[in-house]
Amino acid sequence: MTATVPVFINERVLAVTAGSSVRDAVAAADPALARELGGALVSLTDGRGLPLDPGATIAAGSIIRAIRRARRSEPGEPVARELLARLPKAELHVHFDGALRPETMLDLAPLVHAPLPAWEPAALRRAMLVDDASSLEDFLHRFDLTIALLQRPEAIERVAYEMVEDAARDNVRYLEVRYCPRLSTKGGLSLDDVVRAERRGLLRGERDFGVKTGIINCSLRHYDPAVSLELAAHSVRMRDEGPAASASRSTPGRRPVPRPSGRRSTAVTRCGSATAPGSSRTPSSWPWSETAAFRSR
Repeated sequence: MTATVPVFINERVLAVTAGSSVRDAVAAADPALARELGGALVSLTDGRGLPLDPGATIAAGSIIRAIRRARRSEPGEPVARELLARLPKAELHVHFDGALRPETMLDLAPLVHAPLPAWEPAALRRAMLVDDASSLEDFLHRFDLTIALLQRPEAIERVAYEMVEDAARDNVRYLEVRYCPRLSTKGGLSLDDVVRAERRGLLRGERDFGVKTGIINCSLRHYDPAVSLELAAHSVRMRDEGPAASASRSTPGRRPVPRPSGRRSTAVTRCGSATAPGSSRTPSSWPWSETAAFRSR
């Protein structure tokens, strides 16, 4: 039987033959688009926005963005990356535990005696970039390294502040930060402690850099439903101090993904929130799903 690997191409997840090229993977998703690769109207990047070689061999878990431009650039027109850098932007889905600077990780790790895969900024940055994952669970393993560093309020506040500073450099005007605060309670912090530290950092960043911020609290779908209910109620109770939403997502390799919790949605709705699906484009074959309960602003 021919071995296959999962890859993500635009909004789709596909199983392609191991050893396939980027071009082969795109062709499996959209043959017409694949024929245009290499032309001026199609850009090909990875999940970080870095250019991809159509002939490169894909790895399991690769993220491929193949975008067809509406028209050819006119002479003297800025390239897309330069134009995007100048435009004001909103970032509605940035993970708190995935936004630590390598330099910050190096500062925080000795304070909690946490291991790191490298102890020099450039090497650590390379180690934290995932381009060789064999599964979603393998990809998410990097988060274990960052979560271990987010167990002290001063660390949480620092990371939140630096997120706003980094967003401002990219001309982001509005930033929504999502995180499961329960992940930072392993060292004795309460949910209140975690959210307040995060909010302090974000508010300092707002004042210093002019970026409006919001907090999205998450639960993990493999948690007991009672934990998700606790996080939802906590988000509603603290909504005037920062959290803008309560959401849940699953982690692969744990319990089977259940249907969205009606009790959780009911609890949040009764407290003045409205429920809405977190991702209407999620294919049913993906190993995760998501729901969110948003309060009106």
